[in-house]
Amino acid sequence: MKLDTLLGFAFMDITRLKRQYMDQQVKALGLTRTQWRIYAWLHTLGTPCPQKTLLSNIEIDAAHLARVLEQLEKKGHLTRHVPPENRRALCIELTSEGQATLQKIKHILLEEHNIMKRHLSDKQVDEFYQALAQIKQNLEATL
Repeated sequence: MKLDTLLGFAFMDITRLKRQYMDQQVKALGLTRTQWRIYAWLHTLGTPCPQKTLLSNIEIDAAHLARVLEQLEKKGHLTRHVPPENRRALCIELTSEGQATLQKIKHILLEEHNIMKRHLSDKQVDEFYQALAQIKQNLEATL
C-alpha cells in the first residue's frame, strides 16, 4: 500500500497546499500563519475569548501563543484583560483595528473556499461535507 492513497495523507497534502496559499495571501497583510489563525479562531469562538480556550483550539504551545498575542496587542489589534468574575482567566478581544484585519482575512478565506470548490457541483460539495462530518465523527469516537 502506498501512503499517498490513505485519507490521512490526502488531508495532510491538501492542508500543506492550503497553508501555502494562505501564507501567500496574508503576507500582504503583514501576518504570519499563527497570527491569521488566531483571528480566525477568535471569530469562530467569539470574543471575549478565554486565552485557554484559544490555546486548546489553535494547537501551538502556550508560550508561543502568549508571544504572538503580545505582538498583536502591541500592534493595537487585540486587548487582553482579566474578567472580574474569574481573576485567574485571561480574555482576548479584538480591537476595531483587529476587526478590520479580520474582515480582510475572511475575504481571503472566502476566495480560498471558492478556489477549492471550483469545478465541483453543489451536489459534490454537499456530499463532501457529509463525508467530512462522518470522518470527524469517526475520529472523535476513537479519542
